[in-house]
Amino acid sequence: MDGLRGFAAIAVMVAHIDIMSKLRSGVPPFFQGHMAVDVFFVLSGFVMSHSYLGKPLDWAEFAKARFARIYPLHIASALGLLCLAWTGQLIFSIEVPQHFRDPQEAVEEILLLSALPGFEGQVWNSPSWSISIEWWIYFSLFPVIALLNRRSSILPIAIGLFCMYGAFGILIDMTSGEKFTRGWFAVGRGILGFSLGWSIWRIWRDTPWMLSGAFIDLCGLAILLAWFAVPQFSTSDGWFALPLIAIVIFGFSREVGLFSRVLSLRPFVWLGDISYSIYLTHMLVLLPLKYALSAFNLDDNFIAWLMFGTGGTLFLSTISYYYLEKPARKSIRSYQWRKMKLA
Repeated sequence: MDGLRGFAAIAVMVAHIDIMSKLRSGVPPFFQGHMAVDVFFVLSGFVMSHSYLGKPLDWAEFAKARFARIYPLHIASALGLLCLAWTGQLIFSIEVPQHFRDPQEAVEEILLLSALPGFEGQVWNSPSWSISIEWWIYFSLFPVIALLNRRSSILPIAIGLFCMYGAFGILIDMTSGEKFTRGWFAVGRGILGFSLGWSIWRIWRDTPWMLSGAFIDLCGLAILLAWFAVPQFSTSDGWFALPLIAIVIFGFSREVGLFSRVLSLRPFVWLGDISYSIYLTHMLVLLPLKYALSAFNLDDNFIAWLMFGTGGTLFLSTISYYYLEKPARKSIRSYQWRKMKLA
């Protein structure tokens, strides 16, 4: 499912490109990619369950692996944006935003607290709010899931989570103007998405479904397209469709249909590999690009944004993946804690 992860990362980037290309004109953005983040939450629940459950779990190694996965690129991208902010002031006299000058915001950024209830600060790297939620889910929700996983029957839990996710989506649709990337709404998106990912993994593992993989795959593709199309052509943001993410991921998890095979092609696998880098580094490209395009009076030209923004992001993401993300992860995971000797 690497290709699906890459697709979600590109969707988030394109959504931000669409927003930034329309800032001057005031035209509402056309492409709504906000729910691509929820694909990450459900995928994480599925993949983490597949990787860690059903076997003895070493929590110290688990914590080290999660730290190695999340923190190096998170810190690097945050520092990169901090440097951009201060460089903009020193060279172009662009005022540094307040949250880059606040020590408390810096602590919250480093500890991944910014999106949590009681903090809800201004994150340095705007997409990293979901990383904040996911990081704390690893150490609060996942141990509970590990205990619940011992239950013999998962179907009632899966149905309950599916309904709760749908009700939560309807609540978001009805509560316009709220910050769905901060506080309890953000936590709810993370908890319900991650839990649903675990439950569909259990169904995937335990149930040899009779339906053909191609049929499930086609259903997943149809839902995925409809799910992204609804917000584009209606007044609804489409949050009511949140639980359908589970069907999409379940469909593609079989990896036997035509579209699953397409997503397994090398270019899509590559996008999946660098998806975390795409997600966390694209603002490092888009923010300077805003000023560069403005200098040529192209800051409202979506094609220019898409061409330079996508190209720059893929270039930077490839470098960060191969020269920062992978080496740092390997180095941290191979590190052996030295045992302290008693004198």
